[in-house]
Amino acid sequence: MKDLILTAFIIFLGLTHPAYCASQLKGPYSGELVRVIDGDTIVAHIDIWLNQKLTIHIRLRGIDTPEIRGDCKHEKQLALKAKSHLTNLLQNAENLTLSDVSNDKFGGRVVAYVYANNINTSHAMIENNLATSYKGGHKHDWCESNLNATANHLQN
Repeated sequence: MKDLILTAFIIFLGLTHPAYCASQLKGPYSGELVRVIDGDTIVAHIDIWLNQKLTIHIRLRGIDTPEIRGDCKHEKQLALKAKSHLTNLLQNAENLTLSDVSNDKFGGRVVAYVYANNINTSHAMIENNLATSYKGGHKHDWCESNLNATANHLQN
């Protein structure tokens, strides 16, 4: 009985270790690109522990990109450009790393900053006008922004 209590206590201590309780893991974690799903989501093999790899869906932290199955032709075109740009950034990278990793609101994927050769891909997508900053809540309306841009162009 003593051994059972001691074992349970050791397991309890292990599960309450800060690494298990952390809501965000700082990293860095190195990885290898498997594929780009869209402008803000990839699949990668991530080195997590002594030659152990995890294949995981990763959403780029802090950005929103147009959806490939968007609501209008403009959004769909921008989505393909965003996917292509992210693919070029990641496929040509000699190293891929993740930091600030946390669970996503959807099961089965995480949210993280993804770096390609030490370049923050979220920042690169925003700098190339292929993403907007996103901290949760309401997402950017890519179709509406195109209508506004067209209206402003016609007025000038």
